[in-house]
Amino acid sequence: FRQHVFEDFQHETLCNHEADQLYGLEKFWAFLKYSRQKPKINPKLEEILKNYKNLEDFRVDGASFPQQFFPIKSNYTFEAIAAAVAKNSDTSNSLKPNG
Repeated sequence: FRQHVFEDFQHETLCNHEADQLYGLEKFWAFLKYSRQKPKINPKLEEILKNYKNLEDFRVDGASFPQQFFPIKSNYTFEAIAAAVAKNSDTSNSLKPNG
């Protein structure tokens, strides 16, 4: 166990939480839940964690993600898209439907 790494983890988790992000807090919670270590936790972080008892507590209703996180189904070939990008041209003229 490296104390300085853990302290950095706590610091980054607090920064993440102050930016209204739950990702770091969820990872910190999971570390505490599954780790055999019982380190001393920052009091502010300990207070925040009182609101999170299980993984479901981190779920955000109505969460949305940027479109690039999801695969796109299209009737255009990836080769045509890649060729248009490579030519640095307007893709509207170079895309060809499959089939």
